[in-house]
Amino acid sequence: MNAMYSDASSHSPSGSHGPTHGGRYPDDESGAPSPAAPGAPGASLKDALGHIGELKEYASYFVAAKLDSYKVTAVNLGVYAVLGVVGAVAGCTLVSMAVVLLLGGVAWALGALFAHWFGAGWFWLGPLLVGLLILGGLAAGVIFGLKWYTRTSHARLVAKYENRQRQQRIDYGHDVEERASEQRAGTFGPHQ
Repeated sequence: MNAMYSDASSHSPSGSHGPTHGGRYPDDESGAPSPAAPGAPGASLKDALGHIGELKEYASYFVAAKLDSYKVTAVNLGVYAVLGVVGAVAGCTLVSMAVVLLLGGVAWALGALFAHWFGAGWFWLGPLLVGLLILGGLAAGVIFGLKWYTRTSHARLVAKYENRQRQQRIDYGHDVEERASEQRAGTFGPHQ
């Protein structure tokens, strides 16, 4: 019975082109199982699966590189932000100290001048006058600034609505003020 199977395998319809000798091609001299025929569906599937794995690796590599690039950018932005904050604090401190030294020097100079003119008991007048001048100047600046801002913003609003009324007279032959006065007088109707 074994002879029948071995005889059937040697007389297969594929002849010498099909697998013989336990699934090996006859022209394979290494004795290792040879891959399926190039046009076979199994070979295409195996080849596609190999490429899918390769594509997954390349996509993973791309995503990792992008994420690392974003991380480096975020770290750099953080470093620059910290440096900017430190620089701003240092600059504000420097300006504040310069103002304190200047005003302190002026106050002590005036105090020494008053002490020289009126006696040592009048030294306090220098720092007091400098403080009053600074606070008074700030208060005057705020008051005049607010008045100027209120006046100019009111003038801008008046000019804006005067321009709109002028455009209404050009477009429609009358403006909202004329229509409002007509309605108050009771003569509001279609425009002649």
